[in-house]
Amino acid sequence: MKYLLKKVVKPWLPAEILNRKKRGFGAPMGSWIRNDLGPLVNNLLSEEQIRKRGLFNWAFVDGMVAKHNAQKSDYSDHLLALINLELWCRIFLDGQDHNDVTETMSEMMMVAG
Repeated sequence: MKYLLKKVVKPWLPAEILNRKKRGFGAPMGSWIRNDLGPLVNNLLSEEQIRKRGLFNWAFVDGMVAKHNAQKSDYSDHLLALINLELWCRIFLDGQDHNDVTETMSEMMMVAG
């Protein structure tokens, strides 16, 4: 299929584009965390949640969020890992139904939006 597509578009594309290696596509996670997912981050990684869970130092998490939001550092991967861990804990440690967790997340986003 890819061979046929290249053959069809060959008259219109320069060779350097047609023959270049595959490139990945990165999602703008940093921006999403700062903006669209901000309410989720603020709720799931709030001081109350972090202290209640007791797994991480609140000041350190707060510093990461603040530096990320100020665009001083890109902590996208770290923050996503913390969010995923909190969601995992809610389901597998706290015994919340995954549908309830999903509903709670939707409500967090709707209240902010």
